[in-house]
Amino acid sequence: EPSLQAKQLLLKRARLADDLNDKISQRPGPMELIHKNILPVDSSLKQAII
Repeated sequence: EPSLQAKQLLLKRARLADDLNDKISQRPGPMELIHKNILPVDSSLKQAII
């Protein structure tokens, strides 16, 4: 049935959006990336930060 398929598609999209929002909210911030040496920073700036 077309209306059921449309509802399933909307539910799937909502679930994907919710999963993406969860992943984005758990993403590390820039300070954490700097401390783990993942985000490159100028050495003089790094001394000021740490």
